[in-house]
Amino acid sequence: GAAACGGVAVGEGALPPALAGLAFQEAMEARAAAMGGGGLTCPVQRVSDFLEGRLSTEPLPPSSYRLGVAAAPLHELYPPPLTAALRDGMRAFAASFPGFDGQAALLHGVETRTSAPVQVSRDHETCEARGSCAPLFRAEPSPRDQPKSTNIGARFARP
Repeated sequence: GAAACGGVAVGEGALPPALAGLAFQEAMEARAAAMGGGGLTCPVQRVSDFLEGRLSTEPLPPSSYRLGVAAAPLHELYPPPLTAALRDGMRAFAASFPGFDGQAALLHGVETRTSAPVQVSRDHETCEARGSCAPLFRAEPSPRDQPKSTNIGARFARP
């Protein structure tokens, strides 16, 4: 049957449960992109406003993100249990590091895949995923996953 991971459907007609995290990540990235208004503008919110559940007002603190930022209700981005856990963690961190939750502290919307290490173990001959992700094939094998065969069809054919 179908299941849900943070409000993202997994199971029948969707990604297998082993890949539910990827579906959740893509859904959060899409929501964050919409919150930023498009054009790679990053949605941001002051930490203090995130903790209180209110939208940050302009002017926002400076950001190192070069493509621009826009105030957004990041406290509405994730499912409520995740937002609650983030708030608890931020409050605990702020207790040890004064200023972490101050007016100059700025949260930036969802991190990208480059910071989400997900490894799919693959068969070196066929490039098929091993374990619960099978049958899953790379669209284009990386050089380290190149099979010894010179027949390009062998890369994607099931054994």
